[in-house]
Amino acid sequence: MKQLVQSTARKVIGDRPLMLLIMAIILGGVGYIVYVAINLSPSDLQLATRYTSFGDTHFYRDKWWYLFSFVGFGILYIIAHAGFTAKLFTIGYKQLAYGFAWLSIILLVLMFVYTNSVIGIAYLN
Repeated sequence: MKQLVQSTARKVIGDRPLMLLIMAIILGGVGYIVYVAINLSPSDLQLATRYTSFGDTHFYRDKWWYLFSFVGFGILYIIAHAGFTAKLFTIGYKQLAYGFAWLSIILLVLMFVYTNSVIGIAYLN
């Protein structure tokens, strides 16, 4: 297992553009985690965490620590997308690895937009 990780790391480091894309995924994911962690604020009040247009109640409430799940999502995003990109490159799908890395970066931008909206709704008072 250790040999597999080392050989994969050597192959990825040997391809500079792919390494830069994986570093962008990692740094963007860390930036996302920091962004979410900074925008969380503890409160005794329940936060609006879900909206639906059906029923009497449009905003459903939950405790503030529910929003820590976004931090967990950021951690899973980094591990899954960087690992899958490296795996695609290792098994010989170089162009697919590049495409997946670029789509991961686009997904990261969408994650920022969506999380900003959720945090904006959650802290309505």
